[in-house]
Amino acid sequence: MLSKKNRLFILVLIILLIVLINIYYRPRIDQINEAYAPKPQWATPFGSYTVNIASTHFDKLWEIQNLFIYNNDYGRNLLTDGKNIFLVGSSKLESPPFLYRFDLLDGKQEWVSQEEISLPVVMTQKSNNIFVASGVPSVIAAYDVDSGTEIWRRQLSSRMKSTHYMFVNSNDLYISTVPVHLEIINATTGIVKKEDLSEDFFPIFLVDDGTIYHRTLPDRLQATSKLTGDILWEVQFNEEILLIPIFTTEFILVRTGHPSRGQLSVIERTTGNVLWAGPRNIVSNVSVDGEIIFYLTDQSRLIAQNIQTGEKIGEIKFSPELIDMNAHDFSNREFSVVASNGFVLVYFGSSWQLFAFRFLPDS
Repeated sequence: MLSKKNRLFILVLIILLIVLINIYYRPRIDQINEAYAPKPQWATPFGSYTVNIASTHFDKLWEIQNLFIYNNDYGRNLLTDGKNIFLVGSSKLESPPFLYRFDLLDGKQEWVSQEEISLPVVMTQKSNNIFVASGVPSVIAAYDVDSGTEIWRRQLSSRMKSTHYMFVNSNDLYISTVPVHLEIINATTGIVKKEDLSEDFFPIFLVDDGTIYHRTLPDRLQATSKLTGDILWEVQFNEEILLIPIFTTEFILVRTGHPSRGQLSVIERTTGNVLWAGPRNIVSNVSVDGEIIFYLTDQSRLIAQNIQTGEKIGEIKFSPELIDMNAHDFSNREFSVVASNGFVLVYFGSSWQLFAFRFLPDS
């Protein structure tokens, strides 16, 4: 039997051997991981779109070509604060994505983040900050809108995977990740808040004024009292809710269905009553500016509608029609619409084109 001294000597040798192996092989393992890590390869743009007919309500400001914007099935990574545009994307087929800011008036690039953004990505915004959830497991970072400087960064637990939904209410950043988990972070400091919400509420789309708005089954939106847990109302739709709903003071805009084609329903926020629902022809997300809703259809039409009545106020007809694309290309391209402060942005993922318009409701 080995003496205590010999056992200690052998233990030290084993530890030293492990350290030496790690020093020798770690760089090689990192090189292998880097070599086999997925490189961003964006779907090649094909064709181009032109404004065919526009109603007098729209005035084209500018157009950017060869700009890839990374989107996902749960939200759109194209944001505006009414003065600037923020997006995660790239201008080359194999170039990694970065966070960009463009001027809304002229489309000029103003800054780009110093570090590339890992995929997948979810974005949201609040006054002077842009929040980006990226990678697996997600890293949450806050950026200053004026300079692009990173304010804080927080790595979520390794047991969590990617972020699906993220929104800001008051000074709280709500992050819904998979598997079922909700993280609440102080939006100013990046410090995790110790607030426990039931996993029955996952995923949460908004917490406001004592009410939790969340999905239950894939096709059901529910409003629940945060204080008592009582169900205030529930709405069942014909298809799944993937894209995060849009909330106004009075209404909720729910865009259901597959990201490549879906339907819009407008419901009252306090009662859950469905005011109206449109046809199943929407290929983009839905955006709202004041009382006007905007979205893109499979006939390449940008539609402007009254939020309360669904009355069409104006439209832009682009050419060619998206419906002419083959099914594979159509289902693998993202189309985005963003409206704010009288401006409307339209992005065609099939051609890497970003259009900017001014909307004139009284024209």
